[in-house]
Amino acid sequence: MGILSKSVSFCRYIVQGELPGDFLSWVDARLQKYLFMDIDDTAQEKSVGWVALGNLLETDFQQGVAHQGEYLTFSLRIDTRKVPAALFRKHYLLAEAAQLRQKNRVMGRALKAALKETVMQELLRRQMPQPQLYDVVWRPTPGRLWRDL
Repeated sequence: MGILSKSVSFCRYIVQGELPGDFLSWVDARLQKYLFMDIDDTAQEKSVGWVALGNLLETDFQQGVAHQGEYLTFSLRIDTRKVPAALFRKHYLLAEAAQLRQKNRVMGRALKAALKETVMQELLRRQMPQPQLYDVVWRPTPGRLWRDL
């Protein structure tokens, strides 16, 4: 559950240290630098980055989206893709059988490894990424930060 939900469990942190002179611009620059990059059209297994609180599609922090009065609010989004082992095994065996029919000889270790990688990349491309969100509320003046569990 997120911080904006009716019931929430969170962890509280104390942030120590001095803040930069132009703190709000510094925060916006850091959020923009590490913003979330979508992996829907790629074969990547994982993507991690910052998004706006309450909108997992909003990644533009240029306009002070994270500023809510004296608080800063944003979310860490982690998208992961996983291929179930049984599904991978099935598709690998099908690809291996097709390769054996085509070449009519036993496959070497290097060819098997390449085939495994090809099958994994194809299956990853077809899997939908599963998003996870971790909301953050930061009040920099007293140095308090809350993160949902």
